[in-house]
Amino acid sequence: IPEACFHSCTSLESIEIPDTVTAVGVEAFKLCKRLSRVRLGSGMTEIPDRMFANCHVLTRVFLPGFIRSIGKEAFFACPGLLSITIPGSVTTIRERAFQACSYLQSAVFLGSAPAVFLNGDPRFGTTTVFGFSSTNFTVFFAQGAASFTSPTWMGYPSTSFNVAALDRKSTRLNSSHRT
Repeated sequence: IPEACFHSCTSLESIEIPDTVTAVGVEAFKLCKRLSRVRLGSGMTEIPDRMFANCHVLTRVFLPGFIRSIGKEAFFACPGLLSITIPGSVTTIRERAFQACSYLQSAVFLGSAPAVFLNGDPRFGTTTVFGFSSTNFTVFFAQGAASFTSPTWMGYPSTSFNVAALDRKSTRLNSSHRT
């Protein structure tokens, strides 16, 4: 899928990228004002920079277990996102990947802590991957996952969970299994 292919598309409401697609250009779906649901195929290994930036009504994203990298500002200013599940395959999350997702309440990590890139941008000061998220934002990580810390990780409240508590179909946590 070429760079900026669907940039500013006003009629696109959902996408399902087939498993045969292995690469997507930067800003491919940026500013798609009606895009609410995304399912990426298993052929993708990275989410490029600003792929879904400013998709204000994006509420549901399925990331396959083959994604290794989430690009800079990939989901920047997507206030419709309430939760994101990061597959265990992800080893790198770039600057501001989920910044300004103002209602983002949780990030659920299914593997070890990825390398996270921070950036001191004069427009925003020192920012992080989840900057300007919900005031009750929490990082959840699987018990025993390497390099996470509790009660905070990267300055955010964090807690581990029992992997058995994860509802595989919805990728939501059963609150009775948090530790």
